[in-house]
Amino acid sequence: MSLSQKHTGLMLVPWYNSKEWHKVHQLVYSNNSNERQQALELLKVWKTRTPILSTGVEGTLILLEALLLDNLSEDQLANLWAIALMRFLNLSAANSEKQGSFARISGKNQLPKWLINLRHDIAHGHQIPSLYNLKMGLDFGINWLKEKYWDPQSQLIQDYYVEEQALTNQALFEYVEAYVELTIALFNNKELLNNEYIEKIQLFISRKLSKQENDPKFLLEVLLEIISLNLKKNQIDNISLDFLISAMLQPNYQLQNEDMKIERITEEFLNIWERLLNILHQRGFLFLLVKKLSSITMDISQIENSKKMAALWINELYLALLSQKYSDESIDNVLELDSYSITYQQETVEFLKEILLYPNKYLDYYLDSLQKYISNKSNKDIAHLVKAKSSTENIHILVDQIYTLKNLDLEDLNYNNLKGINENASHKVVQASNKWQQLEDTTMFKNCPLGVMPHQIGQKHPFLVVD
Repeated sequence: MSLSQKHTGLMLVPWYNSKEWHKVHQLVYSNNSNERQQALELLKVWKTRTPILSTGVEGTLILLEALLLDNLSEDQLANLWAIALMRFLNLSAANSEKQGSFARISGKNQLPKWLINLRHDIAHGHQIPSLYNLKMGLDFGINWLKEKYWDPQSQLIQDYYVEEQALTNQALFEYVEAYVELTIALFNNKELLNNEYIEKIQLFISRKLSKQENDPKFLLEVLLEIISLNLKKNQIDNISLDFLISAMLQPNYQLQNEDMKIERITEEFLNIWERLLNILHQRGFLFLLVKKLSSITMDISQIENSKKMAALWINELYLALLSQKYSDESIDNVLELDSYSITYQQETVEFLKEILLYPNKYLDYYLDSLQKYISNKSNKDIAHLVKAKSSTENIHILVDQIYTLKNLDLEDLNYNNLKGINENASHKVVQASNKWQQLEDTTMFKNCPLGVMPHQIGQKHPFLVVD
């Protein structure tokens, strides 16, 4: 990934540092032809590094290369100077945000009328202008660039040094990426584990290996150790977490508990991530993973299966925290988190308040484990309210899929199949909590705009009319 992609607001440039840029600036406007030739060579190096240069640098390269031409006949020189001048002027006009006639744009860029006429003669005249006029145009252009680009930029240009943290995060991502790919490959028994792939991993972690080792499981242990040591000193970045989550959301790794009618992630798939999740828990990053998974369940761009897997993972993580907190051995096939002093009690309370604002059907997969994790009664009331709110979301949706009018048979329609439309539905909502109750008499809200309560005064809400 390029520097400009990883650091918002910064541009990847072809010069090594500002000192190199200032050196080229000095050489371009030197009176010594050898120094100007040196400037041209450096500009060509920049062009090789970054083919699309800024207008100021590109224009300087075009004009300087033309001015330093030698050992040519007058006709050859005139043709090359004319082409260079035309390219420079076109480049200057193309740099404008608003397109229009060349003369109008050039005027705004403070290019003189005689230069515009010179370009017109080059493009449309029967003869190429004289060498004197062309040379005058090239000289004007190089000085114009000094005034418009080089001198102003020399006051602004500065170096940006990538912080050690940014470099460390990039290294961490590479280790996490290697660990995740190797883990998935081992789990699926893919042919990815050939000699070439093993050699690639060995080379990647060669400095950490005391001897040549071909066992993929041993290499996995080394990668895990490197990640653990890295996270002792640094924060985990979003890129690394996103890559890990994308692997955790692999499809077809959830199962149905026939006895309890509860879906869970398979024990085998849980186990391959257990040690890495323990490291995240040890460093206090586990709840960050929970928040990331929660955002996936609310992301409309995500597919259904990814949202479901994300919700199931939240459930598994809270079941593991429950088992650790209360030493509860009654929960089967749970992740074994090591005992650390880190708890996520307060974070979970805030998390509940957030999901109360955006309840969805995926809450059903993990809300019970969240509710058990918080012991305070008021927090449990919040959980009850979330569950009550989410359970009424699909109250008017038919069980059967209706795609066209042909699928809707009004004569055979069984109204008992409507979700929530039965005698016990409203009672179930009320019984979700002793504190939160559904209001039966809604006449008090007559003439109240949405979001305005009857007790709110009309002076603050002039559109409120209360009988």
